[in-house]
Amino acid sequence: MAQTTGLLNATSVKFASVLTGGTVAVIDDVKECSISISTDMRDITNKDSAGWKQILPGLKSATVSATGFLSYDHTTNFEEFQAAQVAGTAFDIEIRVGSTTSADTTGDRVYTCSGFVTSVELSSAFEETQEYTVNFDVNGTITFDQQ
Repeated sequence: MAQTTGLLNATSVKFASVLTGGTVAVIDDVKECSISISTDMRDITNKDSAGWKQILPGLKSATVSATGFLSYDHTTNFEEFQAAQVAGTAFDIEIRVGSTTSADTTGDRVYTCSGFVTSVELSSAFEETQEYTVNFDVNGTITFDQQ
């Protein structure tokens, strides 16, 4: 099956995670997630550059974040992310574009990485559903494969 084409509805993007070593599963009630991949640039400007800055790519890094509705009866929620942050425990992470379950990834892009929780926030606006936001720094390589 070919990758989903055309404009994608963000509803089909799923955030999945688990403490390292477990079976990655979609996290319930996530309303938004993002992945950011960046490359630091090395300055190689020298006297032969004629006054123009010259650069080459250096270290690559990535961050992942997700915001979800708080529910303490979900397998993974604010409490697990907070405990992992305090303990310094890594998570295996997937962001599935166009797929809804781990068994339904054929033809679509899956970003896979491992990372540490760098921040977790609990927000409670007046008369609104409680939400949490979790941010990860990716440890090592991030892969993106078409399943």
